[in-house]
Amino acid sequence: MLDTPVEVGDFTVTFDKDDTSFTKAVLDDKKLLSNLKKGVYEVSETLPASDYEFKSAEIAGETNCASNKETDKNTLTFAIGYEDLNTPGSRNVTKNLGKALYTNERLSSITMKKIGEKDSENKDTPLKGAKFKIERITETDGKESYESAKADGSDYIIETAEDGTAVFEGLKEGKYRITEVQSPKGYSLLANPIEVTLPYVTSGNAGVETNGKPVKVGDTDYYYYDLTYTVKNNKLFDMPEAGGGFRATLFGIAIMIIAGGWYIIRRRRKIV
Repeated sequence: MLDTPVEVGDFTVTFDKDDTSFTKAVLDDKKLLSNLKKGVYEVSETLPASDYEFKSAEIAGETNCASNKETDKNTLTFAIGYEDLNTPGSRNVTKNLGKALYTNERLSSITMKKIGEKDSENKDTPLKGAKFKIERITETDGKESYESAKADGSDYIIETAEDGTAVFEGLKEGKYRITEVQSPKGYSLLANPIEVTLPYVTSGNAGVETNGKPVKVGDTDYYYYDLTYTVKNNKLFDMPEAGGGFRATLFGIAIMIIAGGWYIIRRRRKIV
């Protein structure tokens, strides 16, 4: 979605497929290697930048040497100073430039914060033990369906800790539904699921609670990749235990209903 330089990524470059292999970090769009001797080089991304995931690898247009892209892999091959991938060139061969373009997808996170009533100092009470489930929303022929937000297909459920928070991490671009599947004892569940599209895009940065700075695109659009949802639930009504107290409560309610009915009848008789 956004074409912005990624600050750090780890790449492995192997020379002529022998043991001259090393890992080097690159910054922005600076050259990874220069002053290379003639040979065949394989480049692969071994560790994307933090909060990113490998998406694609392409041979950039500035490349003038023989090159190849491995199918369904992130490995690119460049034959520096070669006529082709298998034939070394003469001393005057100018096929000496290879450029790899790696695209990473920015991943998102959502922090769920569960709170209860205010305490004696008028501060929100963090609630431990709330469980939230996140699902990816897909649409086919106009109908929505829900699938796991995890690559392995398992349910993605988190539980709030002592501070009332829990985090969904590694979320790819797309639309999601968050449902509270378990509330702390004595508290109600979130009435309706939360639906959100990631990254969250607005025309301003006001009123959005996040864990980091947004990415600004153009003059107005802000892209948020790390969101926070604060869920406040009320305590459940404490019903008396079965027995005399509970029956007395029902009896009192019944008396009120009967009294109300008698008042209505009396009024009708007066009117008649």
